[in-house]
Amino acid sequence: FYGIGGVGGPIFTANDPNNPVYSSGLASRNGRIIVPELGSNSGAIMIDTQGNVINDFPPGGPLGVSGFSGLSITADGAIGYRGDFGFNERRLVIDEFDGSNQRVQTLVASTADPDYSFIFTPVLNDARQFGLKVFDGSSNQLVVRFDPGGGVTTIADGTPSGPFNAFANGVSMSQDGRLAYYGRLRSTNQYALYANNGTDEIRIAQPGDLDIISSDFINFGPAINSSGWTAFRARDGVSTALYVGDGQDIVKLVEVDQLMPTDLGDLPAGFDFGGFTGIQVMNGPISINDDGQIGFSMFFRNGTIGVFTATPSPACPADLNGDGVVDADDFFLFLQLFANGDPRADINNDGVIDADDFFAYLGLFAAGC
Repeated sequence: FYGIGGVGGPIFTANDPNNPVYSSGLASRNGRIIVPELGSNSGAIMIDTQGNVINDFPPGGPLGVSGFSGLSITADGAIGYRGDFGFNERRLVIDEFDGSNQRVQTLVASTADPDYSFIFTPVLNDARQFGLKVFDGSSNQLVVRFDPGGGVTTIADGTPSGPFNAFANGVSMSQDGRLAYYGRLRSTNQYALYANNGTDEIRIAQPGDLDIISSDFINFGPAINSSGWTAFRARDGVSTALYVGDGQDIVKLVEVDQLMPTDLGDLPAGFDFGGFTGIQVMNGPISINDDGQIGFSMFFRNGTIGVFTATPSPACPADLNGDGVVDADDFFLFLQLFANGDPRADINNDGVIDADDFFAYLGLFAAGC
């Protein structure tokens, strides 16, 4: 399924007799989507937003890897993952096709190196930096960033002399190389969510902040953007909820019983599964981009599931070109967006671009900044 601006639909159907079995764990960027194949010996395919196959990444290649996990994709179409080599070795790999359409694989790290006894699933950004959790040669836990050219930065230290004694497996990295991770402090034995740009570490959230309790706090990885905004799931004592923080403030964006706009009308958030599971609002992982938009899916009271994008409200919504002034340039830009059916012209966010949006923008334009 692919959608944008409230409009979307199925683009790729798998698991028919002529296709492999595909898995979850999709990654997308710049109109490309990477889809992993299911199984210990599996590779991946890359498709466009119409479902057309762009490239096939079968197991093997120059480095002979299989069992791809932790797939990421860059804006220029390279993919990054942890691959298996033989029975015990794990390899951190950048996999791509060059200008001659020849497959090229770059080995970034391997458990054959005595410095690393285990490599967890990574994330790759456009700068070809990998961020992930590893076990060092003595099985101490570290959060590290591998930089192009072979440099390695220890982001968070779980060695006996370091401040942490454990990290959750889910690590996120922004396009400018910031990492977000759950670390357990040695001094308190309590997990908290941190962001680190390689120099400065900032605590984003911990149990006790804005109704957050420790249960489920580290079960799903966070998501960080290049401004340091970090989105995460947490339990608030009633259900799961969606939060975002920057080290100074935390905001709860979605919680149980909150009314959400859908094509079925406004629906209350949260479904009661009963038993130990109880009421759940959030469903699956979350993501955030450099515009501050957060992608997530959630359960509703009626048993349905919705997929949403939460977009920050601009300080001056009529200033469409972002130059700090509301003038004719913004008005003509709106007319262009409106004529092209651009989602930014859906001013009232009802999923339809129509006269209501035109008059809504006129009101914003008249109000100025």
